[in-house]
Amino acid sequence: MGMTRRVSRLLAVVFLGIAAPAGAEAQVDELTTLCLLVGTGGGMQRCEEYALTATVVQAGAGLSHADGGAFQGSLSTRSLRFGAKPRVAFSARVAFTRYPVIRPDPVARNGMDWDYSISPSFHGQATVGLFDGFSIGPTVGGLLALDAIGKADLTLFPDSKGFVDRQSTGFGYGARVGLLRESATLPGVNFSATRTHGGDVDYIGGEIGIHLDNVLTTSLRAVVGKEFMIGGIQAGAGWDRYESDGEILFLGPIVTPPPPTPMVDFHTSRLLFFGGWSKTFRVMQVSGEFGWARGFHGVTPHVEEFDPATGSLFGSFSVRLAV
Repeated sequence: MGMTRRVSRLLAVVFLGIAAPAGAEAQVDELTTLCLLVGTGGGMQRCEEYALTATVVQAGAGLSHADGGAFQGSLSTRSLRFGAKPRVAFSARVAFTRYPVIRPDPVARNGMDWDYSISPSFHGQATVGLFDGFSIGPTVGGLLALDAIGKADLTLFPDSKGFVDRQSTGFGYGARVGLLRESATLPGVNFSATRTHGGDVDYIGGEIGIHLDNVLTTSLRAVVGKEFMIGGIQAGAGWDRYESDGEILFLGPIVTPPPPTPMVDFHTSRLLFFGGWSKTFRVMQVSGEFGWARGFHGVTPHVEEFDPATGSLFGSFSVRLAV
């Protein structure tokens, strides 16, 4: 009973740590101010719409590259197999992300129109076990175990939704720290931190264009999971921060559009939640995952056509080989 209480407290600390950052925030004031300084003739509401457009496009692109759990289907850290020789796992994942996009348009109702975009993505990943961690009981181990991760990503953007470039490649790296290795009586618990470097994103929405320079995604994840007869079940929570240099280009409808806004360091962040199932066949494992990322609250209060709190869905299927 005492061990169960300690494990429960550990899980509470992990998930409270993930939820500590603001649930969802966006840096839109600076983009709005730059838009007003350039002078579009549309006033505060139009500039807020432009900044909100950049917000949701950046978040959608960043989530497409980062995806959900960094170690999908893997309930515990990789243990060392023979002395200092590390264990390695390779995985391939097919994923999708469904997120909103906005088209500021003077002929649309209330000057805005919006829709959902779906981006498929492909992820290759290698995971290396670096440290076994410490044992604090007969079935309680893996404390502070450490894995390293490297990955490559390809995300596809639909041109029918306004994206200029059909694809964006990226790469990422990170680490996973074990808090509890799965055993016959206890679940596996781990925490991971990764950074994903995506490419440029160019988007045209109605009367404006958005250029985002090399979208960078920082991801924190906390996951708990357990293997059963039917397979492994896991659930997790996370926090993403998306950042890039952003620029708004004015395309009309006036005869002489104003110059583009200066490039500005622009970021957004939000919470996300996900769950998955996995099945292991000796050295191979298949797994699926589905999750939801929050929208943005408390931004662009004058925009009525689109609710910034609208969230995004994501899911994936993965095959992993352990050697």
